[in-house]
Amino acid sequence: MKLLLGRPAQLSQKIALRARAVAGLLRVGLKPPAKTSLNQPVGPQRHFDWLSLDLAEVKRVKARLGGTLNDVILATISGALRRFLGVDRAGVHGSDYRVVVPVSVRAAAAAGRTDNRVSAWLTSLPLDESDPVARLR
Repeated sequence: MKLLLGRPAQLSQKIALRARAVAGLLRVGLKPPAKTSLNQPVGPQRHFDWLSLDLAEVKRVKARLGGTLNDVILATISGALRRFLGVDRAGVHGSDYRVVVPVSVRAAAAAGRTDNRVSAWLTSLPLDESDPVARLR
């Protein structure tokens, strides 16, 4: 902190950056979640399932349309949720459908270590968007 006090411009930038991060967290965290059949109390009827995707195919989509592998996966999940919920029927148009996405924060120098360095991002999925390419963007 002492080092930054001698550099008011840098201190101001760091404070502004942190203030924007807190404001974003509050803006997202204080909104009520979209009301869907998935936002129900956990009970014996709750199921878990998964789907495997061909990594080479995902990479081809990424190469053709841009973005990252994670962007392609999230756009795919958005389309699947859109179809599963029947967006018109579920009434989530204009809703903020949020998910928690695990994100690796491991430094490149730590590659290959067996410890976990994972954070999570709270992000919105564009369920309103019917066009898969627009969803990816």
